[in-house]
Amino acid sequence: MALIAVSIDGAYTDLPTPAVGGYEVRPEEITKSSRNTLGNLYKYRIAVKRSISVKWVAVSPAEKDMIMQATADNSFQVKYFDIQEGTYKYGKFYRGNDLTVTPYPPFKDGEFRMYDIAFSIVEM
Repeated sequence: MALIAVSIDGAYTDLPTPAVGGYEVRPEEITKSSRNTLGNLYKYRIAVKRSISVKWVAVSPAEKDMIMQATADNSFQVKYFDIQEGTYKYGKFYRGNDLTVTPYPPFKDGEFRMYDIAFSIVEM
């Protein structure tokens, strides 16, 4: 079973296995804090959402296209392995602004042969 899968047309499709060290699940705490007139801090936890960083190394053009298309929508459903809890979870996510796609030379027949891809997906 894959570490991460994205729902495409209602069915979950496994993404390729990320690179070694290329899969990280972090809790992101959403809080509101303020101080009263005595200087005491009040912190309110609004929610805890998951942020997942993924990186693939040396993927084929077809794998690159599949990963990019599966995560291109404004939001998408994800099944992922939560490292902290040791179970699979489901959630609605979006792709962060940190997308990097690095092609490997040589450029031949109008296309690069392999790519590195890295980005984060954030729970909505």
